[in-house]
Amino acid sequence: SVHGLEVDGNHRATHGILLANARRAVLQDVYVHSARLDGVTFNDAWLGQGNNNLVSLIRVKASYNGRHGFASVSGLGNNGINVLECEADNNQSHGILVKGNGWKITGGIYQGNRGFGIQLSESTDESYTVGCYVVYPWAEGNAMGGIRGGGRSSRNLIVTAADFQPYSAETVGSYDTVILAASTGLGIMSGHGERGLAFEMARITATSRKANEPLVLAGKGDAGVNVAGCLAISG
Repeated sequence: SVHGLEVDGNHRATHGILLANARRAVLQDVYVHSARLDGVTFNDAWLGQGNNNLVSLIRVKASYNGRHGFASVSGLGNNGINVLECEADNNQSHGILVKGNGWKITGGIYQGNRGFGIQLSESTDESYTVGCYVVYPWAEGNAMGGIRGGGRSSRNLIVTAADFQPYSAETVGSYDTVILAASTGLGIMSGHGERGLAFEMARITATSRKANEPLVLAGKGDAGVNVAGCLAISG
């Protein structure tokens, strides 16, 4: 485990911290900046053995790096990563690039990066990034957007609010679910991918405190809204 360390790449070091065969390692209260590429990179292939599964990053900050703040080179051997209250700002590409399964990104600040604040997968990946959850990160001021399904992300859950930069996805290849808390108290659940969001055997109820508030089902795209096999829709 590493605690209370500052790593200055001085624009010479390729990476600030490289994790290889670092299973269950913990980085806590670490500041990494000014690397030529990534501040913290996960690359289990560096040693040709072992893995980086179950690594924890706790209050780690990555700033002013030449590529990503945090990055996983591939989804192989980089699974179950816990990213808690971390920060990535002013990096030349994404704040964090996630490749692997079962990542947990909780809170934190991802701002001022030239790519996305958080990107899940890339369209050229050989495997999908699956089963991750991203819960209430503060994403703002990123040049390309807040959270991105990069084309090989599937069955990931993103919980965010309308106050932050939104989630977006590649047209083909990303199939994530987003729960959005809006400022009006409205919760919006949306599915991303070729089929959008499907409710099966669902009960949908309008619960507004306002009198005569309508329940509206609206579809986007050519297919409109298809409600089939529902127990009840009431409002």
